[in-house]
Amino acid sequence: MIGLVALAPIALTVWLVSYLFSLLVANRFTRFVAEWLLKLWPFEADSRLRTAIARVLAFLLLALAVLLLGHFVRSLLGRRLYRLGEQVLERIPFVNRVYLFIRQIAESVLAQRKTLFREVVVVEYPRPGLYSIAFVTAHVPSEFAAPMGVPGEGELLALFVPTTPNPTSGFLIFARESQVRRFPAGTSDAMSLILSGGTIYPGSTTDLSRPRLIDLLQETAEDAGPRESPKPPAAPGS
Repeated sequence: MIGLVALAPIALTVWLVSYLFSLLVANRFTRFVAEWLLKLWPFEADSRLRTAIARVLAFLLLALAVLLLGHFVRSLLGRRLYRLGEQVLERIPFVNRVYLFIRQIAESVLAQRKTLFREVVVVEYPRPGLYSIAFVTAHVPSEFAAPMGVPGEGELLALFVPTTPNPTSGFLIFARESQVRRFPAGTSDAMSLILSGGTIYPGSTTDLSRPRLIDLLQETAEDAGPRESPKPPAAPGS
């Protein structure tokens, strides 16, 4: 059991990194480019090694193409061609709805890039007296804030309250600036606290003095070790 617990963090980390790497490298585009590179491969090598190297090179070419596309879009000709492509997509039924929805999300993210998930606050939720960590996702425009009539002073904020231990799900709530308090840590520290279920407080003295996994395993092994059975009481008169 101790060996399984000791191996789990390393094994899960290796699995997650390899899985993400396979998603980036083993897609259809990289496979197509890899097959094209293999036809031009001038050296003799093991087939698996050639395939692996070709896929990595294909991924690097894909990343370079995306980078060059970003620079091209910022040019005058690139902006005109991009707007022309937008006009074509906006005239296609059903496709235009999907495109406009995704574009609105991208525009909102870029417009709120200074605050999106960078401001960490504490808000009384789900009822007064209970506090939750939340991330400021946007400053609500006045035309949408007025009908809500949320009491309090200051600008109305859109807050994302993540759940524990899965912060990818959560709740969207709205609160005034006077109703929130700034969290004394950054986004990564707040995420660590959420993922740990409130057991890890980065930067605190308790976090610095907290024993490492190997120390806890050693203590567990010592506690589970054989113990001397108590000696029977001596007979009277002996």
